[in-house]
Amino acid sequence: MTSDAPESLPADVPAETDAADLTLHAGRTRRQTTPVSAKLDGRTVHADTLNLTRAADRRRFAADLVELCPALDAAAVDEELLRLRDDLTAGGGSPADPAPPVQDPTDPTHPTGHGDAAAEDERVVIVLGTAEWKANEQAVAALANAPDLFKMGDALVRVIRAGDAEPGEVPGGRRIARPDESPAVAALKPAHTRDTLTRVAAFFNVKDDGEERRAVPAHPPGWLVGAVHLAGEFPGVRPLDGIAAGPVLRPDGTVLHIPGYDPHTRLYVPPAAVAGVPAVPDQPTPADVAAAVELLTDVVCDFPFLNDAHRAAWAAAVLTVIARPAFDGPTPLFLIDANTPSAGKTLLADVTLLIALGRPPAVMGSGGSDEEMDKRITALAMAGDPVVQLDNIGAGDTLGGPALDRALTADVWSGRVLGESRIYTGPLRAVWFATGNNTALSADTPRRVVPIRLECPHERPEDRTPAEFRYADLKGYAATNRGPLLAAGLTWLRGYFTAGRPAPPGGRRVLGSFEEWSRLVRDAVVWAGLPDPLDARSVLADAADPAADALPGALHGLRAMTGGEGLPASAILSRVAENPAAHADLRDALQALCDCRPGTLPDPTTLGKKLATVRGRVCGGLALHRQSGGGGVMKWSVRPAPGAVAPSPSGNGVGGVSGVTDAPPHDPFADDLPDGTF
Repeated sequence: MTSDAPESLPADVPAETDAADLTLHAGRTRRQTTPVSAKLDGRTVHADTLNLTRAADRRRFAADLVELCPALDAAAVDEELLRLRDDLTAGGGSPADPAPPVQDPTDPTHPTGHGDAAAEDERVVIVLGTAEWKANEQAVAALANAPDLFKMGDALVRVIRAGDAEPGEVPGGRRIARPDESPAVAALKPAHTRDTLTRVAAFFNVKDDGEERRAVPAHPPGWLVGAVHLAGEFPGVRPLDGIAAGPVLRPDGTVLHIPGYDPHTRLYVPPAAVAGVPAVPDQPTPADVAAAVELLTDVVCDFPFLNDAHRAAWAAAVLTVIARPAFDGPTPLFLIDANTPSAGKTLLADVTLLIALGRPPAVMGSGGSDEEMDKRITALAMAGDPVVQLDNIGAGDTLGGPALDRALTADVWSGRVLGESRIYTGPLRAVWFATGNNTALSADTPRRVVPIRLECPHERPEDRTPAEFRYADLKGYAATNRGPLLAAGLTWLRGYFTAGRPAPPGGRRVLGSFEEWSRLVRDAVVWAGLPDPLDARSVLADAADPAADALPGALHGLRAMTGGEGLPASAILSRVAENPAAHADLRDALQALCDCRPGTLPDPTTLGKKLATVRGRVCGGLALHRQSGGGGVMKWSVRPAPGAVAPSPSGNGVGGVSGVTDAPPHDPFADDLPDGTF
């Protein structure tokens, strides 16, 4: 297997190299393509991803290898590739290298490979030339050998400590607060991509002075780094969906407790998150589950929950974080709400996440414009945060809005990256929490919320003494016992899985848009003997925002004014202004509906847009309808809703709050007018 060419491009591969020195290795994969590497004298000199059953792929690999090492014979290389194909087809393949010990890339002592001779000896050789596409493809393929590299969405990322991040490296910046010790997903910048390439590949330029062809070590050129950085597709690089909160439940009901990357859930498990958590029984007995439920729920014995359904909603919140990888689809937001300051809502949130997460969560504000909220959510998705908390919703502020509502019913997010012109699309798997006092919710948010309500009977709850509580230092108790408490939650869920995930007594009940969450978390809570956490949603009827509260008055006032006749928004406002005494109730309702200053009415455009957001919504047996009046003008009328059913505390509504259903709602007044037409 020799040729007349005396030189080989890599300077340290001898010219007399022949078939005896060549070994080919193939990675095991379920895809048609297979990563193949060629080693000479123990050094990787070439690697690529190819379909071994295709002659064209084998010829290309052989030609590239002969270009690197002219002493080799292309036909002999193709013969070795055919033998490798046959071995893989028969179930053989290259011996798998022993798995390296799990190393935490967020650990400041984590080795990077710089200056490590052994690591450099394993680098793929890439010869630079005018065929830039070939070098780009080889460089992209080489990235599969980077031990701490992942892909999320269409970007290369790595896991780092939030405290070690460079300015702007972790999405969100100052808008999202993260503890320094929190692991976070950081998108690679071009400089990091260049650095990674030098760890997995050795680059050479070919020098030919007429007498000798030789390989000269080179830096990865800018054109290659840019092309690789924006490649979008990275075969062999491990896909990442986010960071696990700790030991979590997999979709098959098994417990993920090994730190590092888990290919089944595509999650990275921080070593610190699983430390000190005892083993969970593989087949929990009823006694094991009962003990786990008692241990976990006893932690919150001192909190003044409104009723037992809210205590069950708290248990569902803990289990949701633990079970998040086990189900597809979104999760509801858990709103820890209180009747007064110092009732314990912040402490309850801290303890909840100390158990489930082991550390404080990412925290961000709920205020600002909807565009600003959209960018914050994009940053959260890019950082892979498992939990996010909207802290202390201010008095007079309303929780919700189009961006947050969209996030709460999505598990894939697309949004513009803060400070850039590109759009990010990737997984959004965070569990949402919020805290506040008597929190008002925007019109479309209540159906996305499971409340946890505290009702403190004390006039000055901050004056209570430690002697009044079973756990005077609750956060200290939760931190010390985090391992057993988290294991209790895992045992609870594992027991539900091994029991066959039976329908709880009373049957299954789902929260619209959150069906998979309902069938796992809600059912597991009720199966264990606790009240239905969805019953806690009855309080949401009182949390509707003032604009939604104004809708009944607006509908009745408009019906009385129009008598079924359709009127444009401008005519409605003119009649109110011309006869304010006759339309006083309607005037007040329109002011509240459009959030106007006292004593002022909205302009026709504002009113038209607001009416468009509530058209077809049944309220008090009435619904708003629109029709074209010609010339682009829309006319509005109020009619009885056909088949309208008043809300009830059971069946298809919970305490007058829609969302708990067996089928999606039907809009009896859906029309063919395009959205945005008023």
